[in-house]
Amino acid sequence: MDIMSLSFTQLLLTIMLVIKKLWVVLKIMAHHILQSLVVYLVLQTTLVAEMDHMLIMVMILHIILVKMDTYTDQHMMAMA
Repeated sequence: MDIMSLSFTQLLLTIMLVIKKLWVVLKIMAHHILQSLVVYLVLQTTLVAEMDHMLIMVMILHIILVKMDTYTDQHMMAMA
């Protein structure tokens, strides 16, 4: 498939599909990193009490990411 023979709409849809697939991969990576960080911080907080605020910040970040994921998924579906 030659990129020059694609119409503008086909090119736009292809770019959107690639972005959506990259977004899914980034989401999965972010969730794995956050889960690992939460586990690490939970283990740390049993040893060091000062890490409590750090754990709360990571949990808030995780909640924001989940909300952002559902919003962008709905937005992408509406655009497709």
